[in-house]
Amino acid sequence: MITIGIDPHKASLTAVALDATGRQLAVRRVAVNAGAYKTLMGWAARWPQRRFAVEGAAGLGRGIAQLLAGGGEDVVDVPATLAARARLLDTGGARKSDPADAASVAHAAMRHKRLRTVVAEDHSTRLRLLSERRDDLASERVRVLNRLHVLLRDLIPGGAAPDLTAEKAATLLRGMRPISATDTCRRDLARDLIADLRRLDRQLHTNQAQTRQALAETHSTITNIHGVAHILAGKILGHVGDVTRFPTTDHFASYTGTAPLEASSGERRRHRLNPTGNRQLNTAIHTIAVCQARDPGPAASTTSAKSARARHPPRPDEQPGIAVSLTGASSGSVHVSVEVHDLPPPQPDAAAMAGWDEVVEQSILSPGGDLRVAALSADPPKLPVLCANGPGQYRIRLHARGREIAPDGVAFEPVEEYHFVVWPQATRPEVAHRLTDRYGAKARTAAPIPPPPPQDLSDFERSVEERIRRASGGAPQPQWPVN
Repeated sequence: MITIGIDPHKASLTAVALDATGRQLAVRRVAVNAGAYKTLMGWAARWPQRRFAVEGAAGLGRGIAQLLAGGGEDVVDVPATLAARARLLDTGGARKSDPADAASVAHAAMRHKRLRTVVAEDHSTRLRLLSERRDDLASERVRVLNRLHVLLRDLIPGGAAPDLTAEKAATLLRGMRPISATDTCRRDLARDLIADLRRLDRQLHTNQAQTRQALAETHSTITNIHGVAHILAGKILGHVGDVTRFPTTDHFASYTGTAPLEASSGERRRHRLNPTGNRQLNTAIHTIAVCQARDPGPAASTTSAKSARARHPPRPDEQPGIAVSLTGASSGSVHVSVEVHDLPPPQPDAAAMAGWDEVVEQSILSPGGDLRVAALSADPPKLPVLCANGPGQYRIRLHARGREIAPDGVAFEPVEEYHFVVWPQATRPEVAHRLTDRYGAKARTAAPIPPPPPQDLSDFERSVEERIRRASGGAPQPQWPVN
């Protein structure tokens, strides 16, 4: 079997033929034009038993790899990193040239048994192209909306609501009259952005219809999985391609970045999160997991111990030193401010509570006198210590608003605000001064979930509980966080 390694470039490609022992037989440089495939096949015709190895067959080498695969040739894709390692281990001081690169590609193909076989482009390529196009359109739409928000903020007092659309923006512009030439310029620019927004909405709608049609032609049943609609299904099928190229589910998990990376040393066995792999598939799988954990079903009944602790925490008096405020957004940033008093502040009146969705008070015990605001999945913010008189009993009054803007979503910009007022005071019953937050009402009326069975904590969960322990001044760690 003769292995022909190909090092592709934009204007040319270099092919090197190796025999079964790795001995170089011939070298050919071919210009990339309409006759490149015919020239290459004429040169390779002397070896009937042959196999082609193309570096980056999904990138710069896609053109020649697809022509070879369409012609019935045996073609494998050699990643550039794998070819670079073969060149580094070869003799010659890691010298680099096009023939040396092509020979390294052939050597890697001869020794690696699980390289991806290149096949002619099919529906999965169409779905991937449509998915990438949708991502580009969605990113452009977000950028246009952000610029439109800036212009409307300068034209209209208070700006526009977060759920801005082209129709709402046009209605706001019709109701305003510019008072200066600068405002007239802003209005004209806003009209242009509204036109861009409508164009992007039409393109997204067209892309969605094309994705539906391409997905229907595959006759795939992936949409039967809870949490997978046609957009997400198109992304998954487009990036996975032929699923049979993964020998086991473990290989697929490694490809998607959902399999943890082992970071063991000596007798200590540990793992860490995997930041590699196909991040588009990783995001799609995360979205499916969030939907299945949120909605009733088998996945919700097997929620992890960490999720159960976060949803149904005990009262502060049951676990002293810890109080948890649930945010509306599942990830992102929020505004947090604190106010520390030596004596009890006045009771909040209507003016003090204006603009806040919820205002509640709870008692808390700080055994170590180092009560702080901490995040469960990030480093503690730079805020002052909440204990004015050292260890002892304290009262917390929490003001919250904005939790309904992006419930269970991702807050790319801080839209939620929390204000903590803390002062020393003996334990008293919980007091709710204002409860107008539908997100909080839903959390308070949720059906309790039984405590999860004891199990070993992951490294991430240990780090979360360590942050809680430090923030609470060394208080006993809870079985699950406090609401």
